[in-house]
Amino acid sequence: MTNDKCCYIVIAFLTACSGGGGGSSSGSQQNTAPEIMGLAGYVVDENTSTVATIEATDADGDTVTYSLSGLDASLLSIDSSSGLLTFQSPPDYQNPQDDNRDKV
Repeated sequence: MTNDKCCYIVIAFLTACSGGGGGSSSGSQQNTAPEIMGLAGYVVDENTSTVATIEATDADGDTVTYSLSGLDASLLSIDSSSGLLTFQSPPDYQNPQDDNRDKV
């Protein structure tokens, strides 16, 4: 019996970076880090590539860029400007490719 739903919950280190100062000169304003909005676990249907669009805001108004890191980061990609998070190849429930093969 095959299951067309996949139990993948994407857990990745998402980084949102923005430009700006942060120098230590007296009187200069410190640059604040961007804030990633509404992070959650996502369930993705088997044979589907799109996970979600990650959103971040920057209090300083700097441009935000997105990147991934972590053990399973190579299975995913994120558009550095839009935050669109996708699998490199659609997940296969019967043949998990994540680091410890637990589909998480």
